[in-house]
Amino acid sequence: PAKQFVYPELARMAARPGDRRTLAAVLATNPSWRRDFLAAAARQRIAPGDVLALIGEMRRQRPGIDLAPERDLYVQALAQAGDFRRARMLWLEALPAPERARHALLFDGTFRQAHSAPPFGWDYAGTESGRAERSLEGGRPYLDVSYFGGSDVVLAEQVLALEPGRYRLRTRAKSESGDATSGAILWNLTCTGGANLLRLPLVGLREGYRDLEGAFQVPGNCPAQRLKLIGAAGDVAATIEMQLAAVEVLRAN
Repeated sequence: PAKQFVYPELARMAARPGDRRTLAAVLATNPSWRRDFLAAAARQRIAPGDVLALIGEMRRQRPGIDLAPERDLYVQALAQAGDFRRARMLWLEALPAPERARHALLFDGTFRQAHSAPPFGWDYAGTESGRAERSLEGGRPYLDVSYFGGSDVVLAEQVLALEPGRYRLRTRAKSESGDATSGAILWNLTCTGGANLLRLPLVGLREGYRDLEGAFQVPGNCPAQRLKLIGAAGDVAATIEMQLAAVEVLRAN
């Protein structure tokens, strides 16, 4: 479709002051394609300063306009530029005030919310090798996980922006089938630069939920982290079924 060629050109207009005013004037009319364009612009990697200038121009041309979609683009631009902590601070401020403390370190650790604005929410996988999806049991949410083996797969993933220091990752899980004969499911936490911080295999599980936890330390050169729930292949393909009621990050005492 033509829009896949048009949107990148429109996104480039944000970097040029004269063109930016024109773009702002059009977006300020709230066209039907506004959100689709902003989603495409996020993939274009616009400089944060250009997005901020676009927001200012839209506010000048139409005072009172809801700029939440453009603020989401600004947050994504900050993260793409490597300013993860500022990006997550602004992302957190966009949540309802009563929820901010609960999501300060990790978002939606009890799998209650279906959607969140990128880039700091959950990404859930659904592939031939495995899937993770939100479910309810007796009105209580949980993450239903199935891993079919054969190859490693990321089942769920979230970007964090923890400050340097000592932490604990705690999760609550159960598996009626018990430990797998081959392969495993585990939480893996790394710096976005690649350094490994924590590997927590989810083993020793039975019908009732139990807590598992591991300690880790975030170094000073690790401005963002990637938390992944991984299905790790064993010698032979084997299915693992598991339910997770919670995962949380806690500051160590």
